[in-house]
Amino acid sequence: MRSWRVRLPLWWVRLSLLGYCLVIFFISSRSRPEEELGLPTGAVMHFIEYAGLGVLAWLNAGRRRRGPGGPTKAGEAGALPHQERRPDDPRHPLMSPDVTPTNSVSHPRNGRSAEFVSCPRNSRRWKALAFAAFYAMTDEVHQAYVPLRSCQLEDWLVDVLGALVGILVMERLVATGRLRLRITRW
Repeated sequence: MRSWRVRLPLWWVRLSLLGYCLVIFFISSRSRPEEELGLPTGAVMHFIEYAGLGVLAWLNAGRRRRGPGGPTKAGEAGALPHQERRPDDPRHPLMSPDVTPTNSVSHPRNGRSAEFVSCPRNSRRWKALAFAAFYAMTDEVHQAYVPLRSCQLEDWLVDVLGALVGILVMERLVATGRLRLRITRW
């Protein structure tokens, strides 16, 4: 089994999601994208388009930042409840199968570290799916105002299903070790 190691800067992950959303908006703004842009349309294309959005939303939903100097040890003001538990306690998040360990990243210039804590898989999945479903809904509403386009529940359902498949594929690749993903601050 071959595994891919991918290291992505956080700014690239954020910008790629924004750019992808802008491309979807641009395509949705066309009255006849198949004629104007030469793109095929239909349920299959909606599915593929939103599978890509699901992948990018999943990448963006997985990190929250605790800045330099933030509470990281038990007993400190603002420490999280799990920080008061011992790591061998089964209720500790690092013992849970849904959590990956903390990554500490140092800034290349000033050397100050910032911690990026991975979200539990289920939380990450639902955040990404909620974002994709909301964006699909706004896309369908937007299409209602474009001449020769319509807002359809079936399109939205295909969009959400495509996003879910994209999210589940990413989770499967990471869980099986075929994709080793690291999102760095810089």
